[in-house]
Amino acid sequence: MIRLNLRLESASAPAEKPGFFPARSPAFRGAEADFELLRFALVEKPGVALVRGGPGAGKTSLACEFAHRYARFFEGVFWIYTGDRPAVEIGGEILAQMRHRAEGDAESILYELSAIFEWKRYLLVLDHVPRRPRFFPGGNSSILITTRQRRMLPKAPSVRLPAVHWEVHPSVITAAMATCAPAGFPLSLAAEIAGVELDGVPAPAQPLDPEGYRCTVPQYVIDQTHITPELQLRHAQAVIRHPVTADVLPDLYLAFHRLVGQPEHWELACELARRILAFTQTAGRLAEAFEVMETLAAEAEKREDYRTLNRYARERVWTLHHWGRDAEAKALERRSRRWQAVQLPLPWDEGWQRE
Repeated sequence: MIRLNLRLESASAPAEKPGFFPARSPAFRGAEADFELLRFALVEKPGVALVRGGPGAGKTSLACEFAHRYARFFEGVFWIYTGDRPAVEIGGEILAQMRHRAEGDAESILYELSAIFEWKRYLLVLDHVPRRPRFFPGGNSSILITTRQRRMLPKAPSVRLPAVHWEVHPSVITAAMATCAPAGFPLSLAAEIAGVELDGVPAPAQPLDPEGYRCTVPQYVIDQTHITPELQLRHAQAVIRHPVTADVLPDLYLAFHRLVGQPEHWELACELARRILAFTQTAGRLAEAFEVMETLAAEAEKREDYRTLNRYARERVWTLHHWGRDAEAKALERRSRRWQAVQLPLPWDEGWQRE
């Protein structure tokens, strides 16, 4: 007689934690006392803590390392570059990282977020906060803030990083600008890659608007610049921290296509793709969205990443049907069923047992 033992509760794949935070720096060296302070303030119990310091002091690197070290203690980690963005825009991006759709007015969005953070054990990292945030989710979650302000939330536990006194060679700024999209990039993005604050438009940048917000550099500068893998990674991490707008979209595309073929940066490439798709699909730019999904799917199939393949299969099928390419859509549906079968194999309990 053949007896078949099944564990049905194991049939589903492990749940993927929501959220995203930048890749950690392998060269990071931080004081363990700083991590111990943040651990006690944020991991042991829900709370708020700050990392303070001037430009280039390493605030973001320390926060990123903390998020990587202690992510397992939270149900999800969400990383937001705040800058001067309004609270509702920040709230909408947090919901997008949670894979929720932001609907309703500003009050509804912030209320929904507050309710989620009230009962979920999340870590929210607010990077580069210029002033006291208006939106402060509390409840069961913890918040880590990086800021240059000395007097923000004076009673909250904080790590104070020492000032850094150094001069940046012009070639560093030029390389940062050459790493960005040739069609035009926000000057603040290049400044973040170089790790400096810029007053005005530095040579050889050419402003594309009267305020000098968007710039470009001549092609000969790009041709003469050696764009190292480290520069590419810093560019991608800086793009991730910027709000997704039409001005940043070319850099999102550039970073995505640079990293999508690099195994060590696969997760970062997937996050770049998610941000591109969120923008292009909302704007009705189906052709651009479909191209990104096709590129991502091709790489995912090489890596046998069936979770990513299944995530975008339905949208690709819908787009093909929408364009009248029904034969391709049906073929993709058949392939997606095979991917689902591979992703969720039937779990055997010690296989077949014979008596």
